[in-house]
Amino acid sequence: MIALIVNGGFFAGEIVAGAAAGSAALQADALDFLGDFANYAISLGVAGMALVSRITLFDGPPVAKSYGLPGSTSRVL
Repeated sequence: MIALIVNGGFFAGEIVAGAAAGSAALQADALDFLGDFANYAISLGVAGMALVSRITLFDGPPVAKSYGLPGSTSRVL
């Protein structure tokens, strides 16, 4: 999560600085930071989906557990 925030900040800073200075190199580097930002965001999203999937597999659907429906268990990973 920290890397996501840092890359987003560097992207914003370099895109503004590159536009103000008229520097294509800074703007290109900013786009590289944007690509890294997207990569980290997708990775965190997929990791979160995997965690929810694993919890659902071993502990039943979150809705079933919250309403005490059959099929929900009290096991913790």
